[in-house]
Order: sequence, then C-alpha cells, then structure tokens
Amino acid sequence: MRRIWIILAIALCAGVSAEDGLLARWDFADAKGADVPSSPGPAGEIVNLGSTARLVADSRGILLRCEGGYKDRNKAGGFAVSKLDLDPAKPFTVLCDFTIDDRDFKEFHELFGVFDGERGPGFRVCVFYGSIYIRSGDGKKVVQAGTNPATVQLPFGRRARLAAVYDGTRAELYLDGVKVASKEMKITPCKSRTFTCGSFRVGFAYPLNGGLGRLAVYQRALDFAEIVEDALESMQ
Repeated sequence: MRRIWIILAIALCAGVSAEDGLLARWDFADAKGADVPSSPGPAGEIVNLGSTARLVADSRGILLRCEGGYKDRNKAGGFAVSKLDLDPAKPFTVLCDFTIDDRDFKEFHELFGVFDGERGPGFRVCVFYGSIYIRSGDGKKVVQAGTNPATVQLPFGRRARLAAVYDGTRAELYLDGVKVASKEMKITPCKSRTFTCGSFRVGFAYPLNGGLGRLAVYQRALDFAEIVEDALESMQ
C-alpha cells in the first residue's frame, strides 16, 4: 500500500506541465522514485486511497485497480485529490484510460467527478444500467448526457480511452476518439474541490470494479482533433 501512495504522489507532482489548460496528470506507468515529495504539487493533495486499491499491469501499461462490494461502505477503492483547481461550471476536459469488468447494471460504477452530492451540484461521470453518463444537478433534479446502450457497447474486459468534455453549454463523451454522447446542459457550480476517482465520495460507495490509468484534467474544452490525437496516442 505504501508503494501505491508513493507512485500516486510522484505522478501527481511530476506529471503537471505547461501544456495549455492542464491542471493535473496521473500516469501510473511513468511514475518512478522511492520518496514521497515534501510538497503536494499544484493540483492538490491526495487525501484518500481506498484500502482495496492496487496496481495491475495489462498489455498497455499500469492501471490503478478500484474494486469493492457495493454494500461495503468506505471500502470502495479509488482515490481523491483535495483542492484541485478545477471549476466544473467552466469549460473542462477529463481524459482517462479505464477498464470495467462488472456487468451489474443496477449499480453505479463511479469513474470521476467533482460534486457536493449524488444529484449535484458539480458533475459525476459514471456507468449505470449499461450506459456512461456525465451528470449534474441542483441537489434534487438531475440533468445528464449518456450513451445509448443499444448502439454503444461498453468496453467490458478491455482498456478504452474516455474523454468527458464540457464547453460551458454542452457536455460530450468520447470513447476511443468517437463521440458517443452529446447534450446541451448546464453543470451547476459546487463548493467541493475534491476530485474523486474510482469510487463515490472518497471511497464511500459505487466502486468502479475496474481500472484507471493516464488521467488528465484540463480547465478548457479540448477540440475534436485534440481528443482524437489523444485517443490514438493511448492506443499505441
């Protein structure tokens, strides 16, 4: 477990560059070193790593596996970053590799988000009933953009590249560079600046039961050419 903490901390601090709009990047395959940096880095501090989180390898590199039982509260894996300088009400993009191996459509599988509650404000990207959704709301009413399970097959058992893009008026989702969902919607501002990955509310529930890798967070909406280029790089 300590080794995972080291890798997460180093990936957080070393992965941020001067790339336009880039707030943070976590690339577990590139993380090296033996010491936790003394400062948390510009994107914030990792405040929680689920007890079931572990590093796994596939043909394309390293993934952080997030898993747990849906009724085992606070044991859902994943990790959270405090004070991420991401305003979800402004244009943003989140990119990540992911795998999912649980076909229980009746449960949420949490990918990532910044939010105050399950129905907002803020945003969540999750899998539910065979679709990937980007969701927001005012705490009561939910608005969402999601894939159509009749036409979009989720990548069970394989690594895929996901892009969640919000331009201020429209939310879009891409799988491996292909647009799979798009809807005009407003993401409501939230108080939280904690970015959670692989589970809901810092490991409380909704485990991904899959893996995450090569995450990147931007405070701008990447254009279509950038998303396709990123997906092609991920496939190499």
